Amino acid sequence: MHKFTTKAKVVRKLIIYVKSKVKIRSIYLDRGFFNSEIINLLKELRVKFLMPAVQNVKIQRYIKNTGGYIQEL
Repeated sequence: MHKFTTKAKVVRKLIIYVKSKVKIRSIYLDRGFFNSEIINLLKELRVKFLMPAVQNVKIQRYIKNTGGYIQEL
């Protein structure tokens, strides 16, 4: 890895490596990983994950429209 390696590439390598050693039930990430590239990667790799959302206008609008309940299965 080098300074231009993206978070998504690091997360992908880590998950693939860990999956080769143990079964992953869930992954817990902090909001530093909250972006569409990481979320799409986690879905692609079919891992359950929990990550707090960054408070921005889109998220606040989504929470308001859903009554504050966010869950994706």
